[in-house]
Amino acid sequence: MEKAAHGNHVLVFTEQHLNENTVLQKLSICGVKHIGLRAIQSDFIDIPRAKAMAMRVANVSMYSPYSAAEQAVVFVLALNKKFILG
Repeated sequence: MEKAAHGNHVLVFTEQHLNENTVLQKLSICGVKHIGLRAIQSDFIDIPRAKAMAMRVANVSMYSPYSAAEQAVVFVLALNKKFILG
């Protein structure tokens, strides 16, 4: 978690369990103020709780035709850096 939250922004690539109170608390402790979602839906995050912790949540309004290819490149780069997802 600490490695994923450099600075005050975090980008969520998949539907991670952000409804769990402990995840939002850990992000808040790491100093995260902005959560970016690469998803159209945001029902997997507790937005009122995030707002109560002074975190802003934003998501994409629609998918790009290139999004699958972009995500594949991100995963290749993460693999290259031995970044552990999960």
